[in-house]
Amino acid sequence: MGFPKECTETFWEGHVRAFKFFGFVPRWISYDNNKIAMSKILGPRVRKLTYGFKQLLSHYLFKYHFCLVRRPNEKGVAEGVVKFARLNFFVPVPEVRDFDKLNAYLLKRCQEDLARRLRGKTLTKAQLLLEDQVASLPLPEVPFEACKRASTISNNESLVRQLASGEYIDRRENILLAGNSGTGKTHLAIALGFTACAQGRRGRFFTVTGLVTYLLEAREDRQLQRILEQLGRHQLLILDELGYVPFSKAGAELLFEVVSRAYEQTSLIVTTNLPFENWTEVMGSERLTGALLDRLSHRIHILEANGQSYRLKESRRRLKSAKPSKPIPDQRKTNDQTEEEK
Repeated sequence: MGFPKECTETFWEGHVRAFKFFGFVPRWISYDNNKIAMSKILGPRVRKLTYGFKQLLSHYLFKYHFCLVRRPNEKGVAEGVVKFARLNFFVPVPEVRDFDKLNAYLLKRCQEDLARRLRGKTLTKAQLLLEDQVASLPLPEVPFEACKRASTISNNESLVRQLASGEYIDRRENILLAGNSGTGKTHLAIALGFTACAQGRRGRFFTVTGLVTYLLEAREDRQLQRILEQLGRHQLLILDELGYVPFSKAGAELLFEVVSRAYEQTSLIVTTNLPFENWTEVMGSERLTGALLDRLSHRIHILEANGQSYRLKESRRRLKSAKPSKPIPDQRKTNDQTEEEK
C-alpha cells in the first residue's frame, strides 16, 4: 500500500490490509529496525517496543523478530521483498491521480500475482497461502481500528460534521435539537435530512403537530395501521417543533406509538424549545412522558441551540440599516408663518 507519510496509523493500516488480503495472521513476522515498531535497541535481539506496536501485538497475538544490526544475511531478506515489489509493481511507474487509485492498482497486481508459481514450487502462490492458513492464526472477530484515540471536547460544529456522515442512522441513533425559537434547529434538521436522502437513505419530515393530526385523521378513517407501517419503512423521521402545542390524550398516545415503533429501528431527529422536565406540559401524562423519553434518549446526540433568535437579529439589522424618511412639514404652521410675513 501507498501512504502520504509513514506514521503509526499507516503502519497499523498496512498490517490490517495485509492480514485481510491473506485471510489469516502469520504466527511469525520479521521486521527491519523500524522506529515505529521499536524505540530503542537494547541488545542483539532485545528491543524497546513502542506503545503502538504493543497495541498491534496484543490484538493479533503474532510473534515478532527484528533483524540484527549490520547482518546482511537477515536484513537482505526484508530488503529483497521490497526490491521485488519495486521492480514488479512500480516499473514502469504507475500513472495515478491519488493514493486511492494507487492502492487499487497495487491490490489488483497482488491479486494477479497469486496465480504465479514460485521457483522450485509446483503450486501457485494462492494455493500456498491456503496451506499456510492451516498453520496460521485466524483473523480476530473484532477488527483492529487503525487510528489513535484521544479524549476531546466536542462542540456543536464538530458533532454536526460527524453526524453529516449518516453513521448515526446505521446505528439507529437519535438526534435532539433543543434551544430557543429562531436559533436554526429546523434549518439544521432539514440539512441533516437532506444529506441522508442524498446518501440514498429514506427519510420524511413532519411537524409534530402535523404528524399527530395526520394520525388522528388516519385512525378515524381506519387507516392508522397502514400509515404506521409506512412510517416504519423509513430510515429517518424528522419531528419538528415539539413543545409549541399541547396534545390531547389520544394525540399524545399516537405520538408515543410512533416513537416506540422507531426505537432501535428508525432514527429520529426531534427539535424542541422545551427542556426534558417540561415535556409533561405537552404530553399531559408523566407516565407517558417518561416512557417516551426513555426510548428517545437511549441512543441520542443532543445539540443545544441557545442564543438570540436569528429572525429577531435580522429584523433589527434591517431596521438599523433602513434610512429614516424625511418628516412631512406641518402645512398649517407654514400657512400661519406666511400670514405673519404679510
